[in-house]
Amino acid sequence: MKEIGLSPIDGGIIIIYLVGIIWYGIKRGKQKSSEDYFLAGRNMIWPIVGISLFAANIGSNTLIGLTSEAYNTNLAVYNYEWMAAVVLVFFAIFFLPFYLRSKVYTMPEFLERRYDSRSRYYFSTITIIGNVIIDTASGLYAGNLILKIIFPELDSTIIILILAAAAAAYTIPGGLSSVVHTEVIQALLLFASSMVLTYFCFSEV
Repeated sequence: MKEIGLSPIDGGIIIIYLVGIIWYGIKRGKQKSSEDYFLAGRNMIWPIVGISLFAANIGSNTLIGLTSEAYNTNLAVYNYEWMAAVVLVFFAIFFLPFYLRSKVYTMPEFLERRYDSRSRYYFSTITIIGNVIIDTASGLYAGNLILKIIFPELDSTIIILILAAAAAAYTIPGGLSSVVHTEVIQALLLFASSMVLTYFCFSEV
């Protein structure tokens, strides 16, 4: 794996970005009530929500994992992403109205009202385990692969702990409002940097 040297300017930009995104996330956090914490006060406009969902879907595991798999197996790997659009539209039309009318904060709370407390705890348990083992673990590992090229002297465990701590620093105290606002910034950065990366890749080809 080729190592990439960093200049003091590069290191400064990385530090400023980490500190800035944590500060901005904490500043935008809402935790006065459960509604503020889980639903960001119910005052987010649809473009902000849409950009946030885009950022939540397009992360390090997407940019690294899907592109690598597409290189090895062609575009078949993207069938999963295209089918997700159909499922989300179906959910928005038929299921979302019931969810909104119930005025609940989380899906486990909805299941408890619809069925019983056992359904709530069962869904919460499998969701936490699945998110930790599948989504969070893969995202942290993919981020580690990139940062390992930039900081080869750092151990992978240290890199993953730093990434997790940076995300938790504003997510836990600020709730959904912190997540949405920071993801808007990161979505714009991801989109712009992906366009630049695509340009350089095709220039090399």
